[in-house]
Amino acid sequence: MASPEFAIAAKRLALVIGNSSYTHVPALANPKNDAADMAAKLKDMGFEVVSGIDLDLVALRDLTRKFIKTLSGAEVALFYYAGHGLQVNGENYIVPVDAQMESYEDLEFEAVSMGIVLTAMERNTNVNLVFLDACRDNPLANNLARSMGTRSGSIGRGLARLGSSVGSLIAFATQPGNVALDGTGRNSPFTKALLRHLGTPGQGITQDMVLVRRDVLEATGGKQVPWDSSSLTGDVILVPKLDEKSAKDTGTQNTSGKSAEETGSETAVELAFWDTVKDADDPLMYQTYLEQYPNGAFVPLARVKLKILEAERKSSQDTSKVVETETQQPTSRKTVVASIDTAESGPFDGMWRLTRHATNSSCGWKELSQEFVVKGGKVSGEGLTGTIASNGALNISLGFINNGKPGRNTLKGKVSGAIGSGRFQHVGGSCRGTIRLSKV
Repeated sequence: MASPEFAIAAKRLALVIGNSSYTHVPALANPKNDAADMAAKLKDMGFEVVSGIDLDLVALRDLTRKFIKTLSGAEVALFYYAGHGLQVNGENYIVPVDAQMESYEDLEFEAVSMGIVLTAMERNTNVNLVFLDACRDNPLANNLARSMGTRSGSIGRGLARLGSSVGSLIAFATQPGNVALDGTGRNSPFTKALLRHLGTPGQGITQDMVLVRRDVLEATGGKQVPWDSSSLTGDVILVPKLDEKSAKDTGTQNTSGKSAEETGSETAVELAFWDTVKDADDPLMYQTYLEQYPNGAFVPLARVKLKILEAERKSSQDTSKVVETETQQPTSRKTVVASIDTAESGPFDGMWRLTRHATNSSCGWKELSQEFVVKGGKVSGEGLTGTIASNGALNISLGFINNGKPGRNTLKGKVSGAIGSGRFQHVGGSCRGTIRLSKV
């Protein structure tokens, strides 16, 4: 096992940027606060900080260049960004406050690649820490997608996963490809947790991030899961542990009885355990995790998964009751299914169950399910029209009435065998989420 790296170097540098006041899209409330608070914390931790708030393209490039020029000879480099970001073709970009993104050609002229900063850091320093609170829902991405037409699929939600060389840790506010929350207080959920845990005396950065993840899961009800990628060869401790005398003077003591190395080892075991259960459909797996780790980092998420599985079980029971009632009628569901079976002519023909799971509060509901029929690749059901192609590509439109007004969701995804998944979006609205399909 690699020994801990006490990153108390003579030269530690940080680049901190927060963009809130966008000119061509609605402003973000928190990034300027997030960046100001993070810069203050890092200075207290002994970093030389280069920082900027509400930077236009020229100022962003100048500040980035200034930071890169100072990297030579540094032991630790840290980059923190809060604001809008873009991912196009797997490349992540910092979006300055004056960006418009009216066409694909504007991208290289109106944004700055995060790869420029990361490459310079890895070329000059041994330990590199990157924190990106830039996974917010970005209307500029919509502008860019409209201008690209059929190429708009290369524009992803949130940020893309970044590769890193040895000695780097890259942390996202949420999973790559997902959208994070800006928060309703002074700071975003991710930055609030970072401010609380980053640089805990005697604690390694790996354990810092586990506690950050736990706080964000709790604050967002399991909707947002911070994600990080690490190629560190040892546990980086940004602030040394107080010695016994200092602990007495400050009234602080370590009551755990465990070293940072022991804590890190236990964390690795918990992460491995969670990886084995996180995609399970059996409630017992999540209950086992909760029993094993009652104070674990993924407790909020495990509880949410149990609630989802319980809702699916009840929905399945309700469907069974309906089926039993219908079989007593002349037009029973069994008769309908039989007629479908005899007329099947496509690989996915038959009866299916569709479940929509909302991922934001604007929907006004958490989960809705309904059944539909596929015949010859064509979808039909209550409000549903569309197709499931022979290669499994799903393209469905769902019409509905909301508060007396007509509305529509677009559903896109992929079907394989008897299951499918994808996403839905309310046309002209902000409600969106994921979809699951299963053949009945």
